[in-house]
Amino acid sequence: MRQLGWSLLALVVSVALGVWVLDFTGVIDLGGAVMAQLRQVPVVADYIDASERVRRLDEEQAAAQAALEQMRQELEAQRQALAAQAEALARREMELQAREAQLEERARSLAEREQALAAAAEQERYYRELIEAVGQMRPEEAAPIIERLDLELARRLLGSMEPRRAGSILGKMDPQYASRLLAAVDGSLTPAR
Repeated sequence: MRQLGWSLLALVVSVALGVWVLDFTGVIDLGGAVMAQLRQVPVVADYIDASERVRRLDEEQAAAQAALEQMRQELEAQRQALAAQAEALARREMELQAREAQLEERARSLAEREQALAAAAEQERYYRELIEAVGQMRPEEAAPIIERLDLELARRLLGSMEPRRAGSILGKMDPQYASRLLAAVDGSLTPAR
């Protein structure tokens, strides 16, 4: 009898193992049929339902974790892109500030130049008017006026005149002032006799 028990046990184990292998490899589907039968037992049905809920929750949790990891990666990529944009904007702002400073310096320089040119133009206009006015005077009228002028202005004034006219005016001036003025003109003019 013992032999028969062991033989029967071996047969049951072999059949169970064979059925399991066939079910595992997909040749037969006992899961659905067995599960339907097991669901009829109340305690087992509760266990099966709970295990299916746990399995679904595990799948949902894994999916949520995968989605969360993907979101983290996307957020990190966006953060890096924003950091690169912020760095580029900061560089551009510094470049613009440097350019603005250059432009302000150039504008200041141009304004100073414009003022200098305006002053030079005004001075030149004054010289031309003075030369014209003195040029229309008789030498005896022009000499005392020129003697009161700055030596450089008097030199420029006489240097712009014809040598004969300048010599006539020099002849009517104080001899000491006339000699200093002649030295400033570099001897290019000689007084008329």
